[in-house]
Amino acid sequence: MEVISVLGAEGDVGTADKPPKRPESPFRMLFPLGLLEAATRHLQVRGIDGCEELALFAGVPVGGEVLIASLLLPQTNSTWGHVEIVKSEQPILSDWLVANRQLLFVESHTHGGRSRWSTKISGVDVAHPVSVRDGFLTVIVPAYAEDGINFTTAGVWECRQLKWRRLNNSQVKQRFSVVSDDEVRGRLG
Repeated sequence: MEVISVLGAEGDVGTADKPPKRPESPFRMLFPLGLLEAATRHLQVRGIDGCEELALFAGVPVGGEVLIASLLLPQTNSTWGHVEIVKSEQPILSDWLVANRQLLFVESHTHGGRSRWSTKISGVDVAHPVSVRDGFLTVIVPAYAEDGINFTTAGVWECRQLKWRRLNNSQVKQRFSVVSDDEVRGRLG
């Protein structure tokens, strides 16, 4: 698994005796621009072959907000209509989150096409989610991320009581902010 963190190689936040506590949804999330750009490049590579790809975002709650600190890029198997994390990567992912005291908040994956359908959560997505925790978010990026990751044009879906509901643009704008890497680093410092 490849990890890109605004904190450098360590990616460690928090204290060993106090793991982060998942906030109650809805919560505001701050995404470092550098991590979004790296995620976009990662998603676009498989799109060239007409295949889906995914990227995971982890971080910590601080002062009522979630600061995304790390981009996790596990090995995947993907095709035109499906992407999944390789089973051997799943314990590596879990161990990394625990060791670095971060929580997984967002899974982002691509679909082909540019229509509204291309941002809908599919039956395959629902059957094989990365997480079903209340408040976990899936961001479906159309056109294999050719235009980057734009939260207002993507489909943003939140898990609630094992059901997925789409956030409207107003909710997305209230909850998702893109900031500089330095701003997140400073607030985690």
